[in-house]
Amino acid sequence: MGTDVMARPKGASGKSKAGGGRLDVVLTLKGAPEWKAWVDRLAARDRSTTAGLIDRALTHYAKAIGFDEAPPAR
Repeated sequence: MGTDVMARPKGASGKSKAGGGRLDVVLTLKGAPEWKAWVDRLAARDRSTTAGLIDRALTHYAKAIGFDEAPPAR
């Protein structure tokens, strides 16, 4: 008899961050398809992912309003 292999549930990639723990979903945004396309083009222009773009944008905004606490590692 063979060994059955179960498929991983959708969205359960099993990927871990460098520190060993799983990454949580932190942010979900809804927007028009045109806005999403704009964000995708901006991320591509930045040679980044959408998540990386948002991470840097939030860090920049935090500094701009005087919030000097560094973000923890993702």
